[in-house]
Amino acid sequence: MTVIDKPPILLAFRDTLICNVDTVKLNASGSGAISWTPNYNILNSTLMSPSVFPKTTTVYTVEFNENGCRNTDSVRVRVVSSVNLTASSDTAICANDRVQLSANTDGLHYAWAPDPTLSNPNILNPIATPAVTTTYRITSKTGGCTATENVVVTVIPKPIVNAGNDVDICYNSTTQLNAQTNGTAFTWSNASSLSDASVLNPIATPKATTSYVLAATDISSGCPKPSYDTVTVTVLPKVNAFAGNDTVIIANLPLQLKATGGINYQWSPATGLNNPNIQGPIALLDGNPEYVSYLVTVADRAGCFDTASIAIRVYKTGPEIFVPTGFTPNGDGRNDIFRPIYVGMKTIDYFQVYNRWGALVYSNNKSDGSGWNGAVNGLNQNTGTFIWMVRATDIIGNVHFKKGTVQLIR
Repeated sequence: MTVIDKPPILLAFRDTLICNVDTVKLNASGSGAISWTPNYNILNSTLMSPSVFPKTTTVYTVEFNENGCRNTDSVRVRVVSSVNLTASSDTAICANDRVQLSANTDGLHYAWAPDPTLSNPNILNPIATPAVTTTYRITSKTGGCTATENVVVTVIPKPIVNAGNDVDICYNSTTQLNAQTNGTAFTWSNASSLSDASVLNPIATPKATTSYVLAATDISSGCPKPSYDTVTVTVLPKVNAFAGNDTVIIANLPLQLKATGGINYQWSPATGLNNPNIQGPIALLDGNPEYVSYLVTVADRAGCFDTASIAIRVYKTGPEIFVPTGFTPNGDGRNDIFRPIYVGMKTIDYFQVYNRWGALVYSNNKSDGSGWNGAVNGLNQNTGTFIWMVRATDIIGNVHFKKGTVQLIR
């Protein structure tokens, strides 16, 4: 007996979903005569790819007949008359916040719009970051069946906060803050250095550079989150004016003054100065009077200032080295230090003190007023006679050498 195999059938799909207003093309392949059943809303039922437009879910069966050998297969066309879609409720957010939208649908395709502020418009639960109040619309489709839903995201602005301009202040001084806000409540950080943290214009007294943060809220607006702004009060370093060490000079020979500590300088009185408004004026004094004192006011970029003075003794003699014959290092603040007085000297080669056995007990080469305090290695020396020697070069290049004795008196 001869066995005849059934002709093979290949279908493009087994199941599909359409809207009741849609037409879908079926697709089968095989050999022999072909027919599709049922003959319900179908065009060209004897073709491989007929078009169907059922209004209800229908199973279409295809049959191939090759010389009396038959084979069948089927495809289900599911039909819906509408798309189900529900979206999340309208909501409100604070400015610069984000919110997750959500939706449920049985549609085959869906998308949100507008999409520039969405993390992904083609998913059901994108993240929205609108800058202003925005209506988001989701559209869900199955063929010609369409459904839409809107979600309104209301953007509530945070309070406006302006803590004021940054400011520089002098050391150990104060400044008034000037803040503004339309919030209904506010707080200052670092309140301990403010005169009253419950007002917008407190007096700030910071010991060091401090940033004050103003946080303001307006719960009644619907946004409970605060806005912030910062004002920095920079405390400038203390101005330490220095006019130079007290000195002695020769009459009618120029003395270069030089103050330090700031960027602006004002000397007083202006007598004998070539320019009292610079850091280092030249003083030319004739010895009348013998003692002159200058006061310098030193200021920084913010106008913070300090004062210092320098005392000048003017000798009418030529360059000279004056050395006292005795001193009393008893700590009373009078004649406690043994030191030469240099008049008109440019450099000091040495100033040395020896005891009666020739041992060096003190030496320096400075003209800053330093000298011997009557102690050696921290031990006070007894009353006695000591030998000194000094050599220096004056402003015109002459070398001066002197030696002698000094009496230490306890």
